[in-house]
Amino acid sequence: MKIALLLLMWIATSCAYSVHQNYFSEFDLGKNPPAGKTITGEAEQFSILLNFSHYELVEKARANLEAQCPEGRITGINTRLLSAFGFFSWTDKIQMVGLCLPPKA
Repeated sequence: MKIALLLLMWIATSCAYSVHQNYFSEFDLGKNPPAGKTITGEAEQFSILLNFSHYELVEKARANLEAQCPEGRITGINTRLLSAFGFFSWTDKIQMVGLCLPPKA
């Protein structure tokens, strides 16, 4: 009985991580690339067993990224979709990293 209880506790508290997809966009720097800054946008959602409600993770992460570069343009975006799995639950997370370039003169 104690072993079964310990096994159940181990399963309930254990988790696994997975990187599902990793996308890269093109770099549009032109002939004389200006100095830019690296920006990051993230969004995540926690879900419980059989809860497949609609979510806009990509849109939230993209909006977060664009808010950091309001006047410039974003290029070289790296997007990763990750999941952390727990006991009958998981957390989906989107991470976007891009290069914010100043607006063209």
